[in-house]
Amino acid sequence: MNFYNIGKRVKYFREQAGMTQAQLAEKMDKTPHHITQIERGLSLPGLMMFYNLAQLFGVPTDSFFMDEDKLRAQFALLEVVGRLDRLRHDEIIRAFEALYAIKTSFEMGTSASEESQPQDLESEQTS
Repeated sequence: MNFYNIGKRVKYFREQAGMTQAQLAEKMDKTPHHITQIERGLSLPGLMMFYNLAQLFGVPTDSFFMDEDKLRAQFALLEVVGRLDRLRHDEIIRAFEALYAIKTSFEMGTSASEESQPQDLESEQTS
């Protein structure tokens, strides 16, 4: 991974947090110019700053370094988990079934589209 990708991640997380470069700089006790240099890939944050950024953005520290596909998958799952409390019961059932199919496909080494269904949650709840 190059410095530019790390800078793009810092910028992405900052924007997701709804912060300007100046606001991030203030929280990190850095100058806005330093944040710009990081986001443009011209400078790297120190280890402590990586840790503080991860804490501020609520992401694992390895989020700045993992490959793009893994990062997208991780954030998609975090988004689903974050929405569970706002879903209707039927939506939770569908989400569970989809996640169960994915989990099973990883365990079996097959694609998620193959027939692999969990037990019916509706029938479990009425038992």
